[in-house]
Amino acid sequence: MSVAERALFLGSKKFGLEIFKSIYYTSKYLKWRVLCPQDLDDIRTYQDEFLNFCRKENLDLLVVTSVEMVTETVKDFEPDVIIVSGYYNILPKKLLDLVPLGVWGIHNSLLPKYRGGAALVWQIINGEKELGSSLFKFTTGMDAGEILHQITINSDDKTTIETATEQIRKLWIEQLPQKWRDLLNGEVELIVQNEEDATYCAQRTEEDGEISWSKTAKFIDRFIRAQATPYPRAYFIFEGHKIKIVEHQIFLQKVYGTPGQVFMRHKESVVICCEQETAIKLVKVEIDGVVKNASEVLKTISVRL
Repeated sequence: MSVAERALFLGSKKFGLEIFKSIYYTSKYLKWRVLCPQDLDDIRTYQDEFLNFCRKENLDLLVVTSVEMVTETVKDFEPDVIIVSGYYNILPKKLLDLVPLGVWGIHNSLLPKYRGGAALVWQIINGEKELGSSLFKFTTGMDAGEILHQITINSDDKTTIETATEQIRKLWIEQLPQKWRDLLNGEVELIVQNEEDATYCAQRTEEDGEISWSKTAKFIDRFIRAQATPYPRAYFIFEGHKIKIVEHQIFLQKVYGTPGQVFMRHKESVVICCEQETAIKLVKVEIDGVVKNASEVLKTISVRL
């Protein structure tokens, strides 16, 4: 039997909405309230979809603009349990102490590895062969609380941030409802994180997606795949324009050249020299919101980026 009567969801983005739906349909008997951070300036925003779903289900939804608003709502609503997915501010101890069954979050890494921001992006950039996601209890430390459950997927040289997120989403939708029921029934076994194994990653901005051609082609390939849609895409600057990479390949032959130099042009693509005698073939790029063949933008082999 559930020991909870009230539950609160705090989060955003497509992933967050799917997570919320999976636990909401498992526990519609609870009195729910939904909090969404104001994120309309983020291309990944799903605020309208949250609003439409909550309207359809007759659920209370509040758009919050600060941690203080979240704290005041928790004081007012008095939830027994909170689950978080897609909220990126640290919640204070005074809030955590208000929630009897705890505040729980989904973090897309195999904790204690990759605590912090943009964890899945960093895992792909770093070439991890195994990616993962953790359901854990919030504490005052960064992503440091006890772990309730983890899921794992394999990563290869075709994995993008979109395909990895989708695989993780599907696994959570399959596995989370039972874990949520166990939590509500007080039937969970938790794993304490080993601090000696902890690693951390910094938040990323769109500007962090600028390509450095003085890296190897394999690194740049991972860098591009880690920031593909729905993220803003990896890019380089050419003649004052931000050129985003839409389609690319690793050039398989060894190339001697200066990193950033256009080595070869084809009808649609161009080949750019990278570090250690490697190269990247750019096929499709986006400039000023328009997708073009790379050869339409980089029109001569005299170009150096």
